[in-house]
Parts: sequence; C-alpha cells; structure tokens
Amino acid sequence: MRTPTCPACELPLAVADTAAVKRGIELVSANTSQWRGRLNGSTCLVCPKCDAYALGIETRIGVPFYSDVLSAFLTVHDWDWWNADTVECDSRTWPDFGCVTISESGVRAAVDYVRSAARPARAPAAVARPRLAEIAGLPPGREVEPIWRDELRKLELRMGSRYAYADLEAAVVLLLDVLARHPWQQTSLDHAIADEQA
Repeated sequence: MRTPTCPACELPLAVADTAAVKRGIELVSANTSQWRGRLNGSTCLVCPKCDAYALGIETRIGVPFYSDVLSAFLTVHDWDWWNADTVECDSRTWPDFGCVTISESGVRAAVDYVRSAARPARAPAAVARPRLAEIAGLPPGREVEPIWRDELRKLELRMGSRYAYADLEAAVVLLLDVLARHPWQQTSLDHAIADEQA
C-alpha cells in the first residue's frame, strides 16, 4: 500500500499515537480546528511539515511519529522538513530496537510521554510481546524474551543509560504498538523486515 501524502504540501504522511499528539496539541495550545476528524482512532496521520507546531517544533521534546519514507521513528527536530529532501536523511547512526530505527529524540519523546501519561504504558503481557517482537523483526519462538531484553539493554546503553530500563521498555512498547495498530503502516514494515531478513 502506498503511503498517503499531505493534501496541503504533498509530503508523505507519518503515523503517531493519537494520545501523544493530543498531549502535544495541549502543550503548545495549537489550533484544534485542523485536527477535526483526525484524532478519532488510536493512531493518526500527521504531516511533519504542516503539523510541526502541534508536533512540538517549538518545544524541547516533540511528539514521536513513524515516517515510512525514512523507515524510522523520529520527531520534527530530526530533519529540516522545509528545506531538505528526506532522501538525504541518514538514519544509519540512529539507535535500533530489532529492525525498527528510532532517533534519539524519538526515544526521548516516547520516554517523556510515557512518564507523563495519566495511564502509563506497561510492559506487554507474555501473550502480546511476541506480536510486538515480530513487528520489531525479532526472531519468533520461545527465545523472544531474552532477545527482547537484550535489545532493550542495547538501547539503554546507546542512550547513555539516561533512562531506566522500565521507562525504555514502556517507550518501545508505545512505539511498536503504533505500528501494530495502524494497518497501512504495518504492511510497509512487513516489507522492510522481509527485505532485511532476505
């Protein structure tokens, strides 16, 4: 399935957790009229350029979103959406969780959100974790738990041990769950994982 584009600027849209976007809108007191009908589901489509204010461009920590074009979670702070082509964005130095790339500001934003959420994200139950592990491109089977923990430890080290393991896990769950809940995004991710594993 083709990534939808913004009707105003034609930039490919990204996907974000709706509750995180609502929090971003509240934090900056953004005009909510442009969001009518867009915040009804558990995930929503966002334009990194046109929605930049609500996504936190004028704040220290933005709202994390998944860009299919960049194949990564990031925030509006990670790229010059107005003056540069996304083809030039090099995410190879960004942290990973399995096959999912997350910019450092994306990790920071997700941790900030789960710490401040009225209903904090919890580690997935044993039943849900294999699905999220599959989304991250981790090998299926009974060995998912040690691999999951190893990926979190690597991310913890990559982030300079600035965040508690539990906060990082809640952030990763939040981000992977965005992909699990958004159908067009999952199709694209399945193709990326298949390419990487080939």
